[in-house]
Amino acid sequence: MRLFWRFAILAMGALSLAACATAGFYQARDGRSGYAETRLGAAHWRVEFVGDDFTSRETVETYLLYRAAELTAQNGHEWFAMSASAVSEEAEIIVEAERPQEYRERYWRPHWRRRSRFFWSDVDPVGPMPHERPRHYEASVSQAVHYSASAEISMGEGPAPTGAFNATETIVRLRASIVRPPA
Repeated sequence: MRLFWRFAILAMGALSLAACATAGFYQARDGRSGYAETRLGAAHWRVEFVGDDFTSRETVETYLLYRAAELTAQNGHEWFAMSASAVSEEAEIIVEAERPQEYRERYWRPHWRRRSRFFWSDVDPVGPMPHERPRHYEASVSQAVHYSASAEISMGEGPAPTGAFNATETIVRLRASIVRPPA
């Protein structure tokens, strides 16, 4: 039974750390990530949310929906309808390789050339560069995926059309899943 409780505690800790690593912050765009909106008409807006390295696709879509509801309530409307919504994904491949200090000391030096009678040749005080890559210089390859979502929203009052969201209800339902930056 003790083993079960140890496993349960470790699993809860791992899940809480994973939750921290998968959610970005809900904030106005600060250059790379966050929400932004553009007014297209009296009750017509374009809203977008761009995630950072730690923001999942579901979180980006949730933040977009929350921002649309928040914007609707700020403008004094009851409901909003989304159209022309799109989610895009940008993958970035990161290759990191570290060269040991002895390699830098040996090969990263000034380079001289001299001209003999018939051709140019290199003068290297420590010898030629190796043609084969040494085995201990391993590279790590990782992939970072950035999601962004955008939609055009129309706002209104009175009876909502089919498929429209009530702004107040949307804010209440999603408020618990919104992670804001620390103050």
